[in-house]
Amino acid sequence: MDETQKVLIALGYPIWIISLITAIIEKKDKQVKYHAYQALFFNIGFFILCIALWIVIFILTMISFGILGFLFLLLWPLYIVWIVLAIVYAVKAYHGEKFKVPIVHKFAYNVAYK
Repeated sequence: MDETQKVLIALGYPIWIISLITAIIEKKDKQVKYHAYQALFFNIGFFILCIALWIVIFILTMISFGILGFLFLLLWPLYIVWIVLAIVYAVKAYHGEKFKVPIVHKFAYNVAYK
């Protein structure tokens, strides 16, 4: 794996669009494709989780006539967790370390190694 590929897979974890482009463009290197899909599915998973929590919090706030409006502050720790995980995964990917992102690694493996 050359330096450009290392940078692309590392940047794919915090910046989802890079992982999407890498997944589409990469044809040869299965490991790069695996990391691209793993990063893409990681970001999609967090996006879906955030949207679902936002909807639940919104409904609870509406039901309580605004009393539970402070629950929106609970989304910030989730964003911080995403940033920290994205940076950790990016560093691991750049150094060539093999790791599996929970839940999404099976999907990424199935897509990349087909």
